Amino acid sequence: MAQSIVITFFSASIALGGFIGGLLVDVDTALITWASSALLIIAAVAVIGGKRHAFPPGA
Repeated sequence: MAQSIVITFFSASIALGGFIGGLLVDVDTALITWASSALLIIAAVAVIGGKRHAFPPGA
């Protein structure tokens, strides 16, 4: 059951990424740079914030 949910969400994520990428290309190709920068910042915040919980002091 869990495997089918994982595959479904993975496939939906790939489809959504392709759809959003297609919209960005249709509007303006320069938007891809800004979208990538925004995703990079979001990922950096998630990693830095998660570091505190992933590696607690004294563990």
